[in-house]
Amino acid sequence: MHTYIFLNKFRLAFSFLKCLFTNPSSYGAGKISFAGDGIISTRPKIELDEELIKSFSESMTLHIPQRLHKYSYISHRAQLYYFGASLAFQNNSHLPMVECGVWYGFFARTTLKLFQEREINVLFHLIDLFGQDQTFFKGKGKFNEYSDESILNAVNSRFKNYNVEIHQGLIPDVFNLPSIQSIKKISFLSCDLNGAKAEKDALEFFFPKLAVGGIVYADDYGCQGYEESRKVFDEMLSDTCIPLKTLHSPALFLKIKD
Repeated sequence: MHTYIFLNKFRLAFSFLKCLFTNPSSYGAGKISFAGDGIISTRPKIELDEELIKSFSESMTLHIPQRLHKYSYISHRAQLYYFGASLAFQNNSHLPMVECGVWYGFFARTTLKLFQEREINVLFHLIDLFGQDQTFFKGKGKFNEYSDESILNAVNSRFKNYNVEIHQGLIPDVFNLPSIQSIKKISFLSCDLNGAKAEKDALEFFFPKLAVGGIVYADDYGCQGYEESRKVFDEMLSDTCIPLKTLHSPALFLKIKD
């Protein structure tokens, strides 16, 4: 495994150096300004909003195991998530929001904290296993982190001051809960389920409930290894949404018609 990682890093370094010497337009100002989440950029760094970074930093550490603090490099995803949720609220302020695939709720908590500071009160539905089925992720590499039975307690503590409803269960079975069946219309849907089938199930259930002007946040849309998930989003949303695709992982989809 370590040999594979070393060889992959060498391959990436070689490709980067090749670009530097053969295509000057590829390295912009020449000084690396950001490196993380699969991106190395030499463009002048645009600093993220100070309040967003403060909220995100707190969300990455509060009741979070020390070993997971390494994921702080995903701050640009938090910015896109917050932007999408804010646009969804602007378009349909009376409707709740849904997150399918929560883990510890890094982005949802970042957004809710910023909403609270702006005196915005919106109901968030958080749907996840929350470590309930210990056998589901065991032996699946990095996904072992999702089988920690303490996740639910941490999430309850992290969101105790916010307007949330927590629904624990496996998608799509969890959609049969009366508390989820009662959701009639939403303004925002986040999908971070690390698998095409679960994301298709989430879209089939919730996308018809998404109001025009609503937003879908697809966390793994641009990730290598998630080509099937990307295909699901493209096939299910292309006729009714305008996409915003980024250079890093996530994409936003603005629903323009039913």
